[in-house]
Amino acid sequence: MPVMPGYTYADNPHPATVAPTGLLEGCNSQRTGDTRPRGRTTTRLMQTGWTDDGRRVMEPITTPWIAKPCGSPGWPGCAGCCNNMPPSNP
Repeated sequence: MPVMPGYTYADNPHPATVAPTGLLEGCNSQRTGDTRPRGRTTTRLMQTGWTDDGRRVMEPITTPWIAKPCGSPGWPGCAGCCNNMPPSNP
């Protein structure tokens, strides 16, 4: 692919675009630091409407998350992750 002549980062990427060592692209557990196992439920306050005088109506909404393995067993960066297990066949 042609590159603009003299472009500084044609051969070496800009440091801000390089992922830290051991970080896996798409791994939500590593990216967010959330090391809790999958399959739990979370409850958050969500807006469910408006009052007659224009204030928000907030109610707790509970979301059950699927207990699904990450599907990437054996990746070096995933060693020790509680979600690193072989995928199961439904």
